[in-house]
Amino acid sequence: MWNFPRFFVLCCMLLASPGFAADNRVKVGAIFSLSGWGAEGGAAEYDALRLAVEDINQSGGILGKPVVLITEDNRSELRDSTTAFKKLVTVDRVSAVIGPNWAEFAEVIAPLSHSMKAVAISPSGYKPDLFKPQGYFFSMFPPPESATRSIVDYILRLKISSLTILVSENAYLLGLLEALKKQLQQESDAKAAPRLEVLRFNPGHQDYRSTIAKLKKERVGAVMLLLLLNSDLAPYLRQAQDLAFAPLTFTSNDIVYDEVVTKDRSLAEGVIFFEYFAPGSATFTQRFRKFAHREPNFGSAKAYDALMILKRAIEECGLDSEQIARCIRKDQYDGESGLVQFDRLGRIRWKESNTYLLQVQQGVFKPLSHAPTKE
Repeated sequence: MWNFPRFFVLCCMLLASPGFAADNRVKVGAIFSLSGWGAEGGAAEYDALRLAVEDINQSGGILGKPVVLITEDNRSELRDSTTAFKKLVTVDRVSAVIGPNWAEFAEVIAPLSHSMKAVAISPSGYKPDLFKPQGYFFSMFPPPESATRSIVDYILRLKISSLTILVSENAYLLGLLEALKKQLQQESDAKAAPRLEVLRFNPGHQDYRSTIAKLKKERVGAVMLLLLLNSDLAPYLRQAQDLAFAPLTFTSNDIVYDEVVTKDRSLAEGVIFFEYFAPGSATFTQRFRKFAHREPNFGSAKAYDALMILKRAIEECGLDSEQIARCIRKDQYDGESGLVQFDRLGRIRWKESNTYLLQVQQGVFKPLSHAPTKE
């Protein structure tokens, strides 16, 4: 039955809320890397968000009001991410922010989200310390353990005796490092887990020749490269090739987005790496391709669902930020990226690995037939 007092109160709340514009639109902020080194990920997430806006507006908007996106390109810079978020919240007075992509940018946005009490939902930004009880920052991306599980299982299957990990001081890559160490150390059969050596490098380090010479002298048989894309990874691969150092080599999904490697894949011949499954139904994938003229990535369906989750929270609880955050935490949503449910900290609940393994073979990224795959 229609409850007039409750409807009246809700209308008053909406009209008084910052995200409800005077011209009767619901304003939603968007922060993504649309230029710079992070654009490979950010653009595909942003396109999915635009598709969600189109779908919502074609079906009547939010509470009968059209959604308008106010977009900020952080240019793949931390400082620009901070500036963009503050502008969206204090000047544009959006109801919530979708984005940013990737852990590096989420790391600077999350504290602002909590302190300014402004809801932010990142499709692909995760780091363990970004979340607070009853906070305002949410991530659609599961923890690094979900990504590293496939490659850890493969390493254990090979019974490698030792593994040297080269890692850049970077939020995403350090998260992968800790996940790898944790999963290998938890192996019940201690004899199956390799002995680990970790070599850390500052971002922008590009001369690995002395490190490679040392590893070659020690006859290191396996290395894991957690090195920055478009900066540190390609120099290592080129120098290892020049010095005829060819151990069993693993790396992360960053290799797919490294501009130098994608132009000359011979640099990475034989390298084994993980890539994320790109969630989404066949229908969503086809619609996304037609809409964006590109393939969806691992964050695309998550960005689409982020706006759908926000829509339902607003319709159920209004445009007050605290109520939106509370609504998101208590609800669950079965969307294009699967069943989405957050814990009390704003972290998405997950159950299984979300990556598969590939190897560079004669310049082609080929799935490993004897590695875990997903139908």
